[in-house]
Amino acid sequence: MRSAAIDALLYSDPEAGMMHLSQAINDFGDDLLKEIGGLGCLPSGAHADFSSWPASALESLTRVLHSVLPVDTDPEEELGQARWVGPIDELRQLRGAIPRILFDRDQPEDSASLERLANDFSFIRDWFAAVSANRNAGDLLYSRPQTKGGVPWGKVVQLLDDDKFRLLRNSSDLQNVLIDEIAEIEKTVKQHLEMLYRSGTTPRKRQFEGALQAYFHCRLSDRVSACVPRTTVVFFNRETQEASSKRLDIKVQAPTISGMDATVVIEIKWSDHDEVSTSLRDQLGIDYLLANGLTHGIYLVGWNIPGKWSGNAGVDPPDNLESPEAWKAALQRQAHAFRSEHPEIHIKPIVIDLCWDIVGATSCQDT
Repeated sequence: MRSAAIDALLYSDPEAGMMHLSQAINDFGDDLLKEIGGLGCLPSGAHADFSSWPASALESLTRVLHSVLPVDTDPEEELGQARWVGPIDELRQLRGAIPRILFDRDQPEDSASLERLANDFSFIRDWFAAVSANRNAGDLLYSRPQTKGGVPWGKVVQLLDDDKFRLLRNSSDLQNVLIDEIAEIEKTVKQHLEMLYRSGTTPRKRQFEGALQAYFHCRLSDRVSACVPRTTVVFFNRETQEASSKRLDIKVQAPTISGMDATVVIEIKWSDHDEVSTSLRDQLGIDYLLANGLTHGIYLVGWNIPGKWSGNAGVDPPDNLESPEAWKAALQRQAHAFRSEHPEIHIKPIVIDLCWDIVGATSCQDT
């Protein structure tokens, strides 16, 4: 009767139904999923119309399915070997279908849910990257860029020949390039900590914020120029004046294949900055992006000691104030909350461990 009640609730109120389903699984175990006809598990069940579900309910169901049926536990298919298909297979099929629904609907709340899922599940992240690339390729082939000669086939050939080369269609593409290159910089940043900390101090004290900005400005300038033609990217460090009369940390501009400019603002903070927990929203989101009619930003936090989470940050503080991963999760919640109010704004928070590690130190603060 409990399964039937949840089944009926999923039809009438998917969000409430998912809340009760998640609680019932916690109380009575994963096998309860196989009794929900609306999920396609029972031959006689009428399948729910998932295309009409709100993004929050689809996201919640996806998380449940990935928790109960992780992708790495899927059985390997043997070519030419028949096998019985049961309720678990239906649930696995549903697990893979929901991201496609979110992707195809492409509403702000769908995109936000899909972005969160891609951040948390590598399988969805890889699928999302592949399907986005396919759609981008189709857009390129069928578009009519405002450039002499139409489609830039020379750049298409370069894209095929060089796996590092990236075509820029809009600010989202430029943001993705910068995110990828920051991830590559993160792999070697620990080798350069002497540039970011003052010598002769015990414990080591970090340099001022300007040193952190200069470091990422230089490294990004070198790396991004290898991804796109050198003449197309312009970095502005410490922009002197914006509409809000405040200076940006790093502003990156590049012309797209249509001739329009793509722009991304990067705001950089040390983790012990007094406003680190509010600057994503107040400084980057409101003062820099909204005030200047821009849409894409990156909030980059250099982790050196546990930060202080302000009471007016707008979201719950990190679960663990001494964990960079917990801080990243809290900043992601903040970015999603800001986007729910301003769907046109896309902010990507990144937290990089820049702690000065020494042998025998039990925490970053000890050093």
